[in-house]
Amino acid sequence: MKKKNINDFKSRLSESLDIPKDVTFGVPNIKMMGNIEITIENHKGIVEYSQNILRINSVCGIIKVSGKNLEIKEINQEYITINGIFDSIEFVY
Repeated sequence: MKKKNINDFKSRLSESLDIPKDVTFGVPNIKMMGNIEITIENHKGIVEYSQNILRINSVCGIIKVSGKNLEIKEINQEYITINGIFDSIEFVY
């Protein structure tokens, strides 16, 4: 099966069974609390980590979080929670 057909099938299956697409496709789910806390579900690991930049791998590419005093509050295989003062969040391919 071609990738487009597989994605179409997953999308229809997700809608018919009422399963969130982030679960079906494994794409990141990003939740923000203002500009002081971010939780990213479905990450694939950390690429770069400093007080000003955090780059996180995902199936969609790299998620780049920029800001001040960035700190990993919690991390496990399912999600990562980051505290700090955020200036920007970018997808870098």
